[in-house]
Amino acid sequence: SRRRCSAGEAAPSSSATADSEFDAKVFRKNLTRSANYNRKGFGHKEATLELMNREYTSDIIKKLKDNEYEYTWGNVTVKLAEAYGFCWGVERAVQIAYEARKQFPT
Repeated sequence: SRRRCSAGEAAPSSSATADSEFDAKVFRKNLTRSANYNRKGFGHKEATLELMNREYTSDIIKKLKDNEYEYTWGNVTVKLAEAYGFCWGVERAVQIAYEARKQFPT
């Protein structure tokens, strides 16, 4: 049975042992050396970057920027953040997702 610890009471050693068995460094090392780990993409970089550029710099984005980052279509108003864009890590993650989708379409 599990037991909650109150403040100042030491945690039971059996549950502490289960948590300490996971070694993140070893896990990361094994993961990055795995045959299933792909960090370089699938060779679709140029096509993927062109697609991302078209989608993230579309006429809609231009229209929003030209109208003080806000535009209304009928009864729907869309607002775009002035600092629109992705940090490098998110941009890379999106690129990898696009490449994976192209490599594995089904």
